[in-house]
Amino acid sequence: MDLKICIGEYLKICSRRSNLSGKTVKAYRLDLEQFERMTQTQTVEGINRKDIENYVSELQAMCKPASIKRKIAAIRVFFRFVEDEYGVENPFARTRFKIREPLLLPKTIPLYKIETLLSVIYEKLFSNKKESKRYGELLRDVTVLEFLFATGVRVSELCELTAQNIDLVEGVIQIRGKGGKMRIVHVCNSNVLQLLTDYSLRFSKPIAQTGFFLSTESAPLYCRLLSAQCSVGERKRRTLICTLRRTCSGIHLPRSF
Repeated sequence: MDLKICIGEYLKICSRRSNLSGKTVKAYRLDLEQFERMTQTQTVEGINRKDIENYVSELQAMCKPASIKRKIAAIRVFFRFVEDEYGVENPFARTRFKIREPLLLPKTIPLYKIETLLSVIYEKLFSNKKESKRYGELLRDVTVLEFLFATGVRVSELCELTAQNIDLVEGVIQIRGKGGKMRIVHVCNSNVLQLLTDYSLRFSKPIAQTGFFLSTESAPLYCRLLSAQCSVGERKRRTLICTLRRTCSGIHLPRSF
């Protein structure tokens, strides 16, 4: 069977029958397409154990251990599907790989940099008139950063929030996490609650129709736009949003108790 056709059928099942998110299906597609290019084999039956071993050897020269393990897992599940659906022998049946990941400390942001970032944005916020459009944009930016730091939610989770998920009276936020699992986050900081209240009152109409956090065009905020807006113009600070969650959950959050 043609390898490309099998990959297409597998991805359709992932998105329809397995109900996986679009981002997960996209990651599978990229990994499988890379495997197809690197093995240079047209048919599923033509792939054997030696091809898998060569593929992993090439990955070890290109990728980090975590990426290699993810790619191997994607290929392994694909061949399990091919074996179940089409009866083709699984080249992973007697193949074992041990990829060791180095134990690294998570990257975090020093507290003084968080304070500097917030002080700069607050200074810009208070230097604008409340009636101006720029004030509304800065209010959104301050609220987003304070909310991320107070709750430690993922960027994707923040972008998917709606007004129905947020109870400002009780300070309770319903978060839809990975795999569609719901959890409750409590916001105990009164300043953050006040920011959320001010923001929701200012943008009450568009919030009721779209997501809670909006872009400048009153459209729902999405991850790439949020990362760009919060990068504060420094190349090395492009990782700010990714490391902010680790910072507040791993280091600064325990200080508040």
